[in-house]
Amino acid sequence: MRYPRHMAVVALLLAAQPIGTAAQSSLTGVVTALQGSVTATRSSVPEPVPLQLRDGVFADEWIATGENAFARILLGGKAIVTMQERSSLQISEELSTSTLVVTEGRIAVAVARELTKTGELIEIKTPTALATSRGAVVVAGVAKGVTTFTVVRGLVDVARIDPLSNRAMGPRVMLRAHQQVTIPATGLLRPLPAKAGAVQRLDGEFQLGNTEGPAGSVPAPLPVAPAPATGKHRPPPASKRVP
Repeated sequence: MRYPRHMAVVALLLAAQPIGTAAQSSLTGVVTALQGSVTATRSSVPEPVPLQLRDGVFADEWIATGENAFARILLGGKAIVTMQERSSLQISEELSTSTLVVTEGRIAVAVARELTKTGELIEIKTPTALATSRGAVVVAGVAKGVTTFTVVRGLVDVARIDPLSNRAMGPRVMLRAHQQVTIPATGLLRPLPAKAGAVQRLDGEFQLGNTEGPAGSVPAPLPVAPAPATGKHRPPPASKRVP
């Protein structure tokens, strides 16, 4: 199974990340792969900061991908978040819940059920909807105020967001593998079968791996740039970002 090997690599990345006690309290993820323009913006820094491999991602910043760019982030050692181009994401943690706020673009979230402790949740929050996962692979897309969730594997709980309170409201629906739901500002939540070939296209776009794999498993991340044909490949130095 590929996952233990992946986690061993991630452990090395985390060990290489020099973070102090203060940083540990606000560190939410680590960049494990990226391509193109990927930046972090926080209220204390006026200009976006380019991210690099192994950089930490902190709770008070927005991560944005540019044209033809992507980023893959390890979240808490139990989930992998992949951002497509022109996407905006903020990650926060409170008690046993990690919340991914997506305002535009598309992300895929793969949660490892076997590494998720009792009571731990991962939420995907958009301007119109909230999805909750305890061990699933789900793709969230936000465009022109409309949210679409597509479940590749596992179960995902979905509710509408009240625009006034910014909290979940109304009846919830359960999405199963190969189902999707679209959430406008108003209207009923209606889970529908994903369109023919939709899951396969998402698999290719996000490189999710075997979509028919064991429930709760997390696919391996995109590989870091391969080593040249000659010479040895040296990993980039550990990030020196501070919170």
